Amino acid sequence: MAQDFWRNSGFHLLTRNAAGHLELSDDFLRAYYLRPEVHPVEESCEAERALHAALMDAPRHGVAPQALEAIVDTDARDNYRVVLRFRDRLLSAGTLEASYLRLFQGAGVDVPPMFVDQLAHAILRNVLDGCEDPLQLRAAELFFREQRVTLQDGQVLLADREIVEMHANGSQYGSLGRLIVEAKGSLGRVDLDVLERENADLYWSRESRHDTVLRLNHGSPGADALVHAHRTRRRVAGARDRGVGGAFSRGGCCSAPARAHRRTALGLACRARCRSERHPERPLERCRGGERAHAAHPCAVSPAVR
Repeated sequence: MAQDFWRNSGFHLLTRNAAGHLELSDDFLRAYYLRPEVHPVEESCEAERALHAALMDAPRHGVAPQALEAIVDTDARDNYRVVLRFRDRLLSAGTLEASYLRLFQGAGVDVPPMFVDQLAHAILRNVLDGCEDPLQLRAAELFFREQRVTLQDGQVLLADREIVEMHANGSQYGSLGRLIVEAKGSLGRVDLDVLERENADLYWSRESRHDTVLRLNHGSPGADALVHAHRTRRRVAGARDRGVGGAFSRGGCCSAPARAHRRTALGLACRARCRSERHPERPLERCRGGERAHAAHPCAVSPAVR
């Protein structure tokens, strides 16, 4: 029996049509209305609460401009506009694959990069359904999660950027860890397992933690897995024939105000998918199969450059 994976992708909230593409569901839309950027908080006005309740009850419900204008909090109002524009794109396209392709055809991307990544995440989960190769799944994460690269002793090592930064700023240690970092103290080394054939089964129990390292030297299992993942992504909605195979490596721009003190901004800056820098003074220390890669705080794996 095939292993389940990427349970945080939203794939399980969707259904396949006859062509094998992912059709939108009400529960998938509800997941976006539950995001902290638009979920009501203690100080939310009645108009905001009413709109949220209406959308949770009927996720495809049309929203009149007056309903948005009635929301007192301007940041919340703008965030609703962003989410509803994304929702309308999904509804118009019919499937996640069609919506994704349309983002890169025409005037350009008008939704937050995180939403583009989430579409890629769900679509790839569908394409890779039944995959039993943990290394290929780890390699496929490059198409929806930013990575950091370090070069050391001839080894090319790839780690998840968010995880690296979480260790670097002490977030995994709670408020005490953050205080230590702010005081320019040291939290020791970051332990990240390098996936090789010998220990690849580690991935199944940690597939949503994004805390494993991929070695990409020529001829390595990680490099081979990346080649397979690249070929797989081109299958998405016939991308090979439509000339949009590079879409998974492009980010988009969208500006939306942050909601001060209680909401994360939905409009994020453009970003490169994968960045690298030679940083010999703070390398990953070991990288042979089955071993653990270590990096010193606060840099963890080497800092990114554009």
